[in-house]
Amino acid sequence: VHASDFVFDLIDTEEFQRLRRIKQLGGAFLVYPGANHTRFQHCIGVMHNINKLINENNTHNFTKYQQKLLQAAAILHDIGHGPYSHTFEDISLGICDHEKIGFDIILSKD
Repeated sequence: VHASDFVFDLIDTEEFQRLRRIKQLGGAFLVYPGANHTRFQHCIGVMHNINKLINENNTHNFTKYQQKLLQAAAILHDIGHGPYSHTFEDISLGICDHEKIGFDIILSKD
């Protein structure tokens, strides 16, 4: 997978590395043993697909800034997820929102 230094800097953060421990499909691996990929792996795959879009099919003629923005969005789109986050969001009555958590993580000064 090709990634720029900018993307590697994002991947190298504690916030992103924690996605290695979060299952993409929650508890599905308990029933389907092959369903065990992580949010980390998923985000790397999404970034790969965005890079293919940019590099192979750039009919949109994305500027360098737009390319960087697309790559950041692809790699960070799941940054706010926790374990079983969609399930917890459904029962938390709006208290737990992975999109708000992701927004807070991305904009934090740390």
